[in-house]
Amino acid sequence: MEDEIRQVCPIVYWHVWDNKPYPEFNNPFYEATDLINCHSHHTYEQVKEHHPNKTFFVPHALPEDLFFPVSEQEKNKQKIKILGPDREDHFVLFWMNRNARRKRPNDLLLSFKMFLDELNEKEGHKKATLLMHTDPTDREGPNLFAVSEMLGIKQNVVFSNQRVDFQTINLFTAEDHFGIISGSLWDHFGITFWVILAALWGHSGITLESLWDHSGITLGSL
Repeated sequence: MEDEIRQVCPIVYWHVWDNKPYPEFNNPFYEATDLINCHSHHTYEQVKEHHPNKTFFVPHALPEDLFFPVSEQEKNKQKIKILGPDREDHFVLFWMNRNARRKRPNDLLLSFKMFLDELNEKEGHKKATLLMHTDPTDREGPNLFAVSEMLGIKQNVVFSNQRVDFQTINLFTAEDHFGIISGSLWDHFGITFWVILAALWGHSGITLESLWDHSGITLGSL
């Protein structure tokens, strides 16, 4: 079939493969394409060894007109709009991921409970809110309503699972009151992190390799 398609246009494969070993069974697809663009450096390292002349690394990037830092006034306005005036003086942690086991939402909630307990012990209050932009009853993950109630932190956790436009997502992540928590068992540095870097500091198109070296040491301040 690729011969017929090539009569009209070249074939480009936008590819990601997260695991080892190299997927030998994908070779027919690799050989049938003219260009293999990998948005994962791990994928690129694996595939380029077998198809060096047509494999390239094209990392994620974000449009700077959609994700960018906003003013302090706009940040506070959006915080009140999302959480209400009663939480205006709260320290807010924001989590934006799918509710799936590999994203470790249970670990997050337990860590937040420990944070609240320490805050109460040191400061005498629990003025902190965890805003989770996810589906709390997703079948791929735990029931987050039940977990937060079991941990006794239900009043300090707010769930938001409505789809939002790009501008609203930017304002979510632009809050410098927010501690952004992102990570999973396998994803590590994902799209959420790119959104955060763009919204908080105006950085877009940053790769994992540009942030720290192979020993895990950061390569400079954002």
